[in-house]
Amino acid sequence: VLAISTWPVYQRLLVSNERHGKMTWGAVGLTLLIGAIILAPLGYGLSRLLQEAQSLGQLLTDAQNVGIQPPAWLETLPIIGHWAKGYWMDVLGSSEAANESLHWLGKGGAVTYTKEFAGRLLHHFFGFLTILLVLLFVYQHGDSLGRQVLASSCKLFGEKGFRYTLHATAAVRATVNGM
Repeated sequence: VLAISTWPVYQRLLVSNERHGKMTWGAVGLTLLIGAIILAPLGYGLSRLLQEAQSLGQLLTDAQNVGIQPPAWLETLPIIGHWAKGYWMDVLGSSEAANESLHWLGKGGAVTYTKEFAGRLLHHFFGFLTILLVLLFVYQHGDSLGRQVLASSCKLFGEKGFRYTLHATAAVRATVNGM
């Protein structure tokens, strides 16, 4: 879908720069641009997540050492405010209560979850790199690949298959461009 929807941009890039014989640089440039457009916000989000995780780790360490006092607004909640403050104090108000409530941290639950999250993140990152590599090869050999797909479609399904392939390609481009 990414290759089909960005193919016209790639063609305009090649024509506007008159890079006959330099298709590789155009393909590499557009592939890197698409990768940066997708990875930049994800990288920013991941860096924010890591900062928040460090803050959470510090908060949990403090909770296990001295407990966490309830926020001032908790007691002002209508009907349940006094109960909520008392429950908070029982669960997190002192270091003993916090250690009892957060005992799952000592059993490696957080470490296991973090390792699993990092493994999945790495898996998806390498999947994305594979997609970018395929996109690069589609850009480089897209003309011949397109001709082969159209020829195969025509051979297998006749004129209707040829027209269907053209319409499907146009529909994918229109759907992505309409988003």
